[in-house]
Amino acid sequence: SRFPVFNEDGECIGILSANVYFQEYNRDEHLSITSTLLPPVYVEEEETLDDAFDILNNEQTHMALVKDKAGKLLGLVTMDDLLSKLVGAMDELPKKKEARQ
Repeated sequence: SRFPVFNEDGECIGILSANVYFQEYNRDEHLSITSTLLPPVYVEEEETLDDAFDILNNEQTHMALVKDKAGKLLGLVTMDDLLSKLVGAMDELPKKKEARQ
């Protein structure tokens, strides 16, 4: 799981990967969250799905923050969001068939 982290001014200072943070925390209980942040990746709201996919793929990340032309943060988009739009919704795990009795 990944979460954008913001400073007091509302600016995104990085992306927190919970997995990375807890792995590092197990080694150092005095670890600060900011020391494990990944740099944020941004896409413009006008980006095509293909371009946004390429940006995430090239940056080797699963999440990007979406900004408008003025630089205002509008939200975030994930690789799963883009793949769902490009190829259709996918289930994470195959559904188990109910056991017959």
